Amino acid sequence: LTIFLHIPKVIQRLFTKLQHLRQTKHLRQGLEAYYKGDWVDALKGFSHLPHATTPWMVDLMAAQAAQYQGQLKTRDQFLHLAATQEPKARTTILLFQAHLQFDQQQFEQAQATLNHIAQFEPKCPPEWYTLQCKLFLEFKEYSKGLNLLESHRELNKQPLIYVHLYKKM
Repeated sequence: LTIFLHIPKVIQRLFTKLQHLRQTKHLRQGLEAYYKGDWVDALKGFSHLPHATTPWMVDLMAAQAAQYQGQLKTRDQFLHLAATQEPKARTTILLFQAHLQFDQQQFEQAQATLNHIAQFEPKCPPEWYTLQCKLFLEFKEYSKGLNLLESHRELNKQPLIYVHLYKKM
């Protein structure tokens, strides 16, 4: 009688282990494809993972893979998933989003994302300033870019941006 009572528990454990093995397999396949630059297979591997158990960094990788396939709506969904899973990494996720938007030449959206970061972050990271200067180059607002670089000491290590801004003036 006790053996028959334990059978459902054993079946449940086996099912959970099998499910975990499948998730690990999909994650491994997605990561391998991501690092090879095979965006279709990477997105397939990442899409088969349950979103509740996926680390937020994997969602960022999936967002990048979706962008390289031209699936901007899917990219935004993965970015939203990452932001809801890890609210403490909000600035990092938004910076990643701004970089993806910049790479896609969505300059207005990237500027809006940077403005959102600046609104809620008391001290912006150096990557924020670098991307903002690149946007100033794209918007042909060279004096604003130079003023931004000169006013922040941590950005004095960006000689290429300086050269581009001075050439454009």
